Amino acid sequence: MNLRETIRDQEDDVINGTTPMEIQKKLLGNPNPVGNEAVFTFISRLKQLPNSHFDNMSETDQTELCRRWYKRWQHEMFDGHRPIKFKELLSYDEVLIMFLDVKDKVDKYSSYDRALELAKSEPLPEEAKEFTSPKIQLLVALCYQLQLQNPDKPFFLGGTKAGQAMGVSQPRACIILRGLVGMGILKIRKEGTLTKAIRYQYMSVKAQNESSQVDNRLNVNGQPSEITVRMKLKEIRARRSAR
Repeated sequence: MNLRETIRDQEDDVINGTTPMEIQKKLLGNPNPVGNEAVFTFISRLKQLPNSHFDNMSETDQTELCRRWYKRWQHEMFDGHRPIKFKELLSYDEVLIMFLDVKDKVDKYSSYDRALELAKSEPLPEEAKEFTSPKIQLLVALCYQLQLQNPDKPFFLGGTKAGQAMGVSQPRACIILRGLVGMGILKIRKEGTLTKAIRYQYMSVKAQNESSQVDNRLNVNGQPSEITVRMKLKEIRARRSAR
């Protein structure tokens, strides 16, 4: 078997193994909707293949993978934004539009999954230490790790994902996220919509990033010095307590 045949077999395994309804049921507790989560998972798995060259493929070849996936699972491609009694299958054109919209935005590994992994394994950020609840500490650490992935830009985090990380309901997670905003740990940069989560900014990471640009006191790894970071965290706490 040559390399091309091997890659084709690996792609077939991803196509056959990425079941839209099962992905959505696992993520959302609902077996009916199909949306960007399923498309994200499909593309991420393609990029994880040992011999993957997905990013270097022509758009025509990428589109062909989407077509093959849709053909395999079209009977499970339900519109997740309609009531169950009115559920309707998505057309290939709709799935293709989602695929083309997100294909260049998907990392090899989900930024959320990686952030959650680091939130559980890395030392807690200073803000998380202000809480005694392990669930809230984990949520704060998750937000911190999501922000570190791109310090200059806000990150997406919905109540469903936050609730999954904490092991609580979506409404409860939303209340806690709003509380973190009220405390000044997070700031909402853009409100969410029916299809997109709220964009947050973790304020101490923003302060650290700004300080690294203004103050060139960096350690050997090119990160802000501990003194600079501690000063910025102290300033944030002082502003928060003064409100």
